[in-house]
Amino acid sequence: MIVLRDPFWVVPPYEDWVVEVRKYRGVGRIGILFKTCDPFLPAVQQALRYMSGVKLYTMIDGDNTVLTIVTRTLNETVRDQLWALIVRRVRSAIDD
Repeated sequence: MIVLRDPFWVVPPYEDWVVEVRKYRGVGRIGILFKTCDPFLPAVQQALRYMSGVKLYTMIDGDNTVLTIVTRTLNETVRDQLWALIVRRVRSAIDD
């Protein structure tokens, strides 16, 4: 498998996938595939580290690393706010 970075790709707005997140009642999970040497990987990890309700899992497989973001919240309102914050932090990390 060869993964190429699309220079026009952006993190999609939270509103585009909130319906899918809401199906799972407080638990959300997204995996992001990076090349292990990608300079954005540590920036994204740092941006999301120590966030309340967020756990990060990193799986390295050769040249690729999958960063999995898992959230758990008490209700839909808090979940929406948390995922919106995650999106803002990821965008900020890759835009710097």
